[in-house]
Amino acid sequence: MTEEIKMFTSYVKIALRSLLKNKLYAVINILGLAIGLTVYLMAGYIHDYENNHDHMFANRDKTFTLYTVNNPERNAGAIENRGTYLMMKGLLDTSDNNLITARSIKLNALVRSEDKKFYDNVHFVDAEFTNIFNFTVLSGDMSSFSGPNQAIITKSMAEKYFGRINVAGEQLSLSGSDASVDVMIVAVIDDVPLDSHFNSSLTDQESLSLLVRAETLTTFYKRLNYNNNWGWLSSDFITYVMTDGRLSADRLSEIVTGIFDKNAPKDEKEMISAVVARPLKAANLHSWYSLGVPVIDILEYLGLMVLAIVVINYANLATAQNMGRLREVGLRKTLGATRRQLLAQFIIESQSIVFIAMMVALVILEMLVPLFNSSLNKVLVVDYTQTIPTLVLTTLIVGLIAGLYPAYVITRAQPAEAIKSMMLKGKSGSLFRSGMIGVQFVITIVLLGVVMVVFMQNRSVVRESEVFPKERIITLSRLENPTVLSRKESLLKEISNLPDVKSAAYSTQIPYMNQNWTWRVTKEKGDKNSEIPINNMMVSPEFFDTYEIPMLAGRSFSHDYALDKMGAQKGQANVVINRLAMEQLGFDTPEAALGQSFYAGNSQLVIIGVMENRNIHGLQHHQKPFAITWSEQYYRFLSVRLKAGSRADILKDIEGIWQKINPDFPIEWSFLDRYFDEQFKLMRVMNGLFAGFSALALMLALFGLFGLAAFMAQQRTREIGIRKVLGASIRNIVPMLLVQFSKPALWAMALAIPLAYVAAGYYLEVFANQINFTLVLILIAGLTSILLSWATVAVHALKVASENPIKALRYE
Repeated sequence: MTEEIKMFTSYVKIALRSLLKNKLYAVINILGLAIGLTVYLMAGYIHDYENNHDHMFANRDKTFTLYTVNNPERNAGAIENRGTYLMMKGLLDTSDNNLITARSIKLNALVRSEDKKFYDNVHFVDAEFTNIFNFTVLSGDMSSFSGPNQAIITKSMAEKYFGRINVAGEQLSLSGSDASVDVMIVAVIDDVPLDSHFNSSLTDQESLSLLVRAETLTTFYKRLNYNNNWGWLSSDFITYVMTDGRLSADRLSEIVTGIFDKNAPKDEKEMISAVVARPLKAANLHSWYSLGVPVIDILEYLGLMVLAIVVINYANLATAQNMGRLREVGLRKTLGATRRQLLAQFIIESQSIVFIAMMVALVILEMLVPLFNSSLNKVLVVDYTQTIPTLVLTTLIVGLIAGLYPAYVITRAQPAEAIKSMMLKGKSGSLFRSGMIGVQFVITIVLLGVVMVVFMQNRSVVRESEVFPKERIITLSRLENPTVLSRKESLLKEISNLPDVKSAAYSTQIPYMNQNWTWRVTKEKGDKNSEIPINNMMVSPEFFDTYEIPMLAGRSFSHDYALDKMGAQKGQANVVINRLAMEQLGFDTPEAALGQSFYAGNSQLVIIGVMENRNIHGLQHHQKPFAITWSEQYYRFLSVRLKAGSRADILKDIEGIWQKINPDFPIEWSFLDRYFDEQFKLMRVMNGLFAGFSALALMLALFGLFGLAAFMAQQRTREIGIRKVLGASIRNIVPMLLVQFSKPALWAMALAIPLAYVAAGYYLEVFANQINFTLVLILIAGLTSILLSWATVAVHALKVASENPIKALRYE
């Protein structure tokens, strides 16, 4: 054992001496490996973090959330919706499958306590909710959470409203769209950590703070029949299912899909193809996967691809470098060294280099993790006590893979050949190096091509969003409260009269909000067989001017026509439709649609105008047919369009008017572009991730090529000197050296282009409007990679070709 330790120590010393002797190549190898290891490890840590939430709950591993899978023909945007029909709980409870179920119905409410009032999310939950989730009780008794109008709040919320946590027995008042209700606090729980699905959404960073018994909904939100509702589907309505621990996600999915197929109405089954169960620990991935693209899984694959590039870099450069040590190998073999000993020496050298690179990678990780946490509001922690085995195994595997081929090539030489350095002048290893360079460029071109497609597609989404003047529209929300709605005329009049306001309008939704409120309409009254779904939106007459939506024929709503307002005449109302709705209703032209009728249930809707299509949902969503009515009952937003060059303090004027008209309700406003930015956040993150990975891949590929070109040009110094003495010019020598590296890059491009095209297609297919120059972008990516590789090699080619031939002839 002692001899083995001495031998190991001597091999490490030889490796360190070799690094010091060849400082340039040592820096290239260590820095390249360190970057690759950093990217690979960071991607893996993020993947594990995002797939391993809710560790604080004891029942996590046997708890699932239900998802609805959208029928592709529905064009609902997301493939899966983290939410399901409220009916599913009752059906599961009677299915005799030994399941514990609970719903969480998240709604927003104005919460008051004495003089403090804030808008907060309220989770209306079933009794079983606190059996599934073992919250830490700080005050009160959670077992008292047993009936209507009872609440549990978190420590942060208790301090926010009361300034203390011992608040059991205190009351909070909740005001919603239908009514107000007082709830009594029975317990205070500790704040739920950020690495829980309750808090980890990319677009909604409000944490779980207030739980109220679901029975309270009967008075708080009368429109929502929470025990018998097939017609309301929202990602904020979550059904949890806790099993006995023996039921798999696949088997549970079969059960819930069977129950859905058996009980759901025909209309709902046309929109939803299945109901599936997903493990609770991965429930937070819903926001990451909202585009239908598994971003976190792709991230891990990209990390592996970057690591593959640096391993190839190392193997290439080490193979070339080792050719200069043939004499050393020959002498060692002559003196009795066995091939096994030489293999061990070179493998240990590569392990030593990878070990140093791993240390550098860990230092970089310590800087990257806080940056990731602060930018995305995460709490990723690298626990080295848990990850040391993984780090050691990664170091050993990478060191073995990177060093095995270079060690094999150098140690197979016979002593006589090695001492004469014959292999140095032959083609040994050249095929391997060419192949590995080609593989590098395949990966690099695919990544660069895909990132260019993603970037341009996302840029197209931003450009399309500018159809609305989003930078000049302020949206006021929280209008659904009956008291606020009763004062809507005064609010609209006073805000519209401000000198900096161009127009203002009410609506039930605003652009970029993915709300699919639909009517099932027919051209003939009662003709159920010819029903078609049309999205519905309710607005005030000023909406079309506020959002610059042109009319193709007819007119928009007007205060001069009584029938324009829904409810003015029982069973009939005027409606404005878009071009797509016109086509689906079977009208040939906008003019032909004017004055025609269609039916929503028993209501006759008379078309008074046809507007141009506008993608209200925006982002990746398809255009939808829309029927727009003037109905005041369900207004939720007031959109205020400012004039160009409006004063900076116009917001103070708007806030002052709100406070005067609605003194009991805090104002909530935002520029319209914030809604777009919030929904676009995932695309922006994807842009950054893919761009970063492709830039790293290209940089590392060129980095390795730089080192390999430097070494190979150095090895050909004598040859180049002879060529120059015989009359060759720099113009002759530089192309000769470039050709050596161009062949693998060119065949790599031929292979990478179709791969990149297919990969980009998976991303593009989730968008309604796709860019049509994908192949051009991928060709540009390939040409860019090749041109940069030529530039990298040309630096060394020019340097060597410019050397004095006398100096070159003295080389070696």
